[in-house]
Amino acid sequence: MPDSPTPLDHPRFRVFPRKSEKLAIFFSGSNTADHSFEWLDTALRIDASAIVVSNGPNQWYQAGIDGLGGDRTEVTRSFRQWAKHLDAQSLYTVGAAMGGTGAFLHGVPLGARVLAFSCETQMDLVGGNVQRLMEKGFTPPVPDLRPMVEKARAPISSTPVKAIPLISIRRSISPTCRTSSRTP
Repeated sequence: MPDSPTPLDHPRFRVFPRKSEKLAIFFSGSNTADHSFEWLDTALRIDASAIVVSNGPNQWYQAGIDGLGGDRTEVTRSFRQWAKHLDAQSLYTVGAAMGGTGAFLHGVPLGARVLAFSCETQMDLVGGNVQRLMEKGFTPPVPDLRPMVEKARAPISSTPVKAIPLISIRRSISPTCRTSSRTP
């Protein structure tokens, strides 16, 4: 694709441009290998343009992503550039667990509708996946997503599946946040 903001294919992301006013960005969960994307089948089936992303190291999308930017702000800027390049008017971010945190961290600043499954909004909850799986020695720049969630302009849907994410989401309830505690 001429003049695209990044390559279409990278070990940590793939872009699927389509003739659509919608862009969906899908965030993979923890321990996802390069060239592997949890939401790839969904991205291939939808009519909207799509980007699938893998964080690589388990940093909960709080640092950079190779090929998209050296830090979280640069990564969000790359998504914004893709939205502009694709003429996307409606943005959506989707993820589960660590990917749900990525959907929050990048979706809220983009003004996207956020759909997050079983994610933690606080990085310091004892017994949570963040504490267990985050790359050792990494300190997340945004340890608490609740203030970000409260400032969200677009609707947020979050479905916690386990007790720790349920506690985390319930603590972050705001007028733009809907939760469900039903398990599939």
